[in-house]
Amino acid sequence: MVASSLDVLIVGTGMMGNLVGPQVRRVGGNVVGVVSRDAGRGTAFLDGINEAAPVWTDYETALDESGASVVAVLTPNQYHAEQGILAAQRGKHVFMEKPLATTVADAEAFFSAVTRAGVAAEINSQYRYHETLDGALSGIIVSGELGNPTFIDTAYLQDWQMDPSAAIGWRPIVEIAGKGKLVGDLGAHCLQTMLHLFGGDITDFSGKMFNVFPVRYSLTEAGTFPDGTVPSYAERPDLYTQMDMLSAQYSGDDMATAQGMLRIAAGYDVPFRVALSQVDAGHKNDFTLDVTFERGKVRWSQEHPNQLYIARADGQVTIYERGSAPGIVGTPPGHPQGYGDAIALELLRMHDVIGEGGDAIRAYTQRNIGDAVKVMKVLDAWTSGPLVCVGR
Repeated sequence: MVASSLDVLIVGTGMMGNLVGPQVRRVGGNVVGVVSRDAGRGTAFLDGINEAAPVWTDYETALDESGASVVAVLTPNQYHAEQGILAAQRGKHVFMEKPLATTVADAEAFFSAVTRAGVAAEINSQYRYHETLDGALSGIIVSGELGNPTFIDTAYLQDWQMDPSAAIGWRPIVEIAGKGKLVGDLGAHCLQTMLHLFGGDITDFSGKMFNVFPVRYSLTEAGTFPDGTVPSYAERPDLYTQMDMLSAQYSGDDMATAQGMLRIAAGYDVPFRVALSQVDAGHKNDFTLDVTFERGKVRWSQEHPNQLYIARADGQVTIYERGSAPGIVGTPPGHPQGYGDAIALELLRMHDVIGEGGDAIRAYTQRNIGDAVKVMKVLDAWTSGPLVCVGR
């Protein structure tokens, strides 16, 4: 069982806070407190996790008083780098929600801070820790059983923004999230996973962003009925305000494509392609990775994360089924390993590295955060070009 040294301060009680908090307990760690702008929301968050833990509304006070060994920064993007740096300066290990920052300079400053402090730092890009990727596909790559990789094709497709009045929160607001509501979220997963599997550096990159809905509609605070239902724009247009998605205030990328070369750790270049969309009907959370090798192909899908499709050049096709994950995660063979399991495996890996200390911490931080800085540089290049309007 994981020792109590995994004492985690949760910063932020939104979607990611509510996903990460239970996984800390699940791997045997302790949530020693929470930081929330709303104390009542913080108290509600701790219900069922650690009701006795304190709630802070001031972040630096929490750092000084919580006794946490790990700080989980799960706030909107604009706060990531600053909060992560403050934690590292106090000798705390940092579990950071992606992306590292809203600018390359801030991402590099965070990387420097954790390196100087000698702390373990992880970027929350959890899909790469699925056993089918981190175990089975990594094993195929290392063993060379299918030869060298020759092409990497990755896509992340969703459909939840096909309704222009769908609630999309703070993500399109450049001041809070940085540029690229789509690219900075889904694109980061694709790139981080690719680097995790193959190592190396991204070169010869080019990317484009596309807008489908130039106007979206944001629900005002008054936009709920007494029973808690949310009226649609068609039902109550008076409760919505317009967002000009082509203005500098917002990120209007609904779709995006990219291509480039990955100079992998083995020392040669592999071409890759990325396709992203949040307006693709029928795709709920369809993150896929196809790797073509000299003697076959491997395909993985997040919507079917416990399987690898392996096709060999001789015509043989194998469906690999996930075996036993580490027992602490509690998903035996035949039971689907999902989103929360991958976060638990991230935390478990972090705990093990902290226990090893020294060189293990340095190597772990250099790899994870070093890759995340590379991703930030690519995202910056991707979002620097014009937004192309399509579909009209």
